[in-house]
Amino acid sequence: MLNFFKKTVFALLVIAAVLFGIQPENLAALSETIQFHLKLWDLWHLYSTPPLPVALLFGVCFLLGILVAGFHGVYERFSKRREVRKRDRRIRELEAEVDRLRAQAAEVKTSAAPSGSAPPRAPGAGPEPPEPAPPAQLAAPSPAGGGEKKKTPPLEEEPTL
Repeated sequence: MLNFFKKTVFALLVIAAVLFGIQPENLAALSETIQFHLKLWDLWHLYSTPPLPVALLFGVCFLLGILVAGFHGVYERFSKRREVRKRDRRIRELEAEVDRLRAQAAEVKTSAAPSGSAPPRAPGAGPEPPEPAPPAQLAAPSPAGGGEKKKTPPLEEEPTL
């Protein structure tokens, strides 16, 4: 509500400045009249408007500008609302996919074999692969290196969602 009040006061100040800018010497030009004619090839005189003051034409053009800007604002609002709905729908789809993948990951963890036993192999799958060597945390200091210790990179952990 305060934002609306600020805009209204600003608009009134602009209108007051414009009216103050119209000096008495310009009032004569604004009070002059103009007439529009509708003719076809100078053969038929179809219509003539009554004499209109120039100030009235300025006012009508100003109000038409406000009306066009208002329609443009309404169009922008509807297009932004449509864009927000599309993005919300996409977010819901992605959240559903994340939930599905979490459930699938939990299912895989619960159905996985205990850490001490190997998973069952299919018959005719060939020889079993060798057991991997346990990772060394720190390498032994090299005698020529001055006692520096080499660290192996830490084991990768499972990513969390």
